[in-house]
Amino acid sequence: MRKQLILALLIAIGSLSLGGCQNNEAPAVIEQDDKEAVVKVKEQAPLDKGKIIQLPSDNAEYAILKAGGVDIAMVYDLQLGSQRFTQVDAWIDRYDKGKFTSMIGVVPFEFINAADPSHQANHEYKLYYTFSKLDSVEQEKITIALREDQGLAMTEMTQPLKDLTSGIVHSLPVEEIIPGKTHDLALLAWNKNSGGTTSDVEETIKNNELVYVLRCKFTAAEGSQS
Repeated sequence: MRKQLILALLIAIGSLSLGGCQNNEAPAVIEQDDKEAVVKVKEQAPLDKGKIIQLPSDNAEYAILKAGGVDIAMVYDLQLGSQRFTQVDAWIDRYDKGKFTSMIGVVPFEFINAADPSHQANHEYKLYYTFSKLDSVEQEKITIALREDQGLAMTEMTQPLKDLTSGIVHSLPVEEIIPGKTHDLALLAWNKNSGGTTSDVEETIKNNELVYVLRCKFTAAEGSQS
């Protein structure tokens, strides 16, 4: 039932707005001289490699998710630029007392119409990581989802609820999407007493009892610029 609720919430969010952007493909310029028609192609514009932007805390999407019982939500706008991608892998790495203990999720989300060079530049993509305490049981539910316009793919998993009271969230902006590279999106740290986070991922892992690192990696379409 809860899975259907989260699914309905994310689909409802998708109906709020649909974004778009201009196609950056350079047009051909035809010039005529006295002997023959010569086709010259304008010099290609610099590649827009895209970026990942976390939605601000006052965005309506957070209010909708929290109204549905989500405790923590991290929502990202994937601005893919002029690159083309076949998929994005999304997951969470868990570290307990400075040591890696598990990989949560590892979800390969495929992009539709990846072969169409204009498709991804004209559609809206959102990546979701949500955390919820399940009612009446000592379990935590984690949801990872990708929304493409109003289409949605998602996965859910549960694990024992952590016995830690102090939580800190630290966002890590991604100014350039690099195919094949693991991008760190955020650090979520918990402690029984005090702790702290910085933009230094390794330092944060070392100085907190429990740390989640939200991560993703993009795969470029064959023949795509990089």
